[in-house]
Amino acid sequence: MPECITKLTNLWWLILSNNQVREIPECIVQSTSMRRLKVLDLSKNQIREIPESIAKNTFLSRLRQLNLSKNQIREMPEWISQSTDRYKLDL
Repeated sequence: MPECITKLTNLWWLILSNNQVREIPECIVQSTSMRRLKVLDLSKNQIREIPESIAKNTFLSRLRQLNLSKNQIREMPEWISQSTDRYKLDL
């Protein structure tokens, strides 16, 4: 994932489904410039885990929908069940 994507500051929806993505892009999770991002679709990829860095910043509080369905995630982190009241989580 090119880091230049974080310069798209008015981006509301980002659909990266079916692209053989192997991990949730850290540049998006850590970005402070993508504050308008509300929907992130990473479905139908090869993601195996949800990094803890997602829970440690404002990434989840900005989102309204996170789609991680049809990936290879085998284990859900404990913190995810405490965070889902603010957005739709699709696994």
